[in-house]
Amino acid sequence: MSETGSHGRGNFAERFGLVTAERKEQYVEIFAKVEAEGIEVVRLSFADQHGILRGKTIMADDLAAAGYGATIGLEVEFHLFHLREEALRPEDASQPGKPPSVDLMAKGFQYLTEIRADQHEPIMQIIRREVLALGLPLRSTEVEFGPSQAEVTFHPMAPVEAADTMVQFRNAVKQICRRHGYHATFMCRPHLANIFSSGWHLHQSLSDLNSGSNSFMPEDGGVLSGIGLNYIAGILEHARAASVFTTPTLNGYKRYKAFTLAPDRAVWSSDNRGAMVRAIGGAGDTGSRV
Repeated sequence: MSETGSHGRGNFAERFGLVTAERKEQYVEIFAKVEAEGIEVVRLSFADQHGILRGKTIMADDLAAAGYGATIGLEVEFHLFHLREEALRPEDASQPGKPPSVDLMAKGFQYLTEIRADQHEPIMQIIRREVLALGLPLRSTEVEFGPSQAEVTFHPMAPVEAADTMVQFRNAVKQICRRHGYHATFMCRPHLANIFSSGWHLHQSLSDLNSGSNSFMPEDGGVLSGIGLNYIAGILEHARAASVFTTPTLNGYKRYKAFTLAPDRAVWSSDNRGAMVRAIGGAGDTGSRV
């Protein structure tokens, strides 16, 4: 993860000549407007090759670049539904209980589009405000590809803080949604027609305690440093045993199939979304990580 707090490529805009003096002046004006008007979120939109608007919602305070020493970054996928009937009749209280009846928030299949984001926004706005009020380091929210599927990212943080954040976020979202007439599920494979599987990405990197530099960033060729490759080797060696923590439910194991963007074998690769461990980085890339 880069020194600017981004989960993406380090200094991407500068490296590809996307930053000009005029744009820097515009950045200053935008920052001033955000602070003066107390803006909570900023919607970044772009037109794809078909002219369809797509984008992400980021927290306004993420615009101010700041250094960090955290090593874990969370990307979490989940589903949001309109709650039609909660199934609370006595005969519904079996083990397991009868699931609630739900309707979609959106039909999906339009990744990051403004149309789908607007359909999610009534509850996503509430979720953002309540999660920030809890003090969780929310970074962005976006529409995922599947029907009624969403994703959030958090600022990089220490390992224990990341674990606490994940547990708090999951439980808070479920309660927030229920109080407002919605239903949220973090189940990997909900048993509903046309619903896509959900997962999460756990970004990991190590920082030198003396210099603060990213220890995964290689000095010359290669995607990661020797330390980074050794780190990957440890993950692969303990992958089978660690699965009791990464996939603690039978439902989760149902996603371990080939060609599903979920790992079906303990392997690593360079920037391959289908591998269990995906290495991203290179010389000069402060966002080098797995």
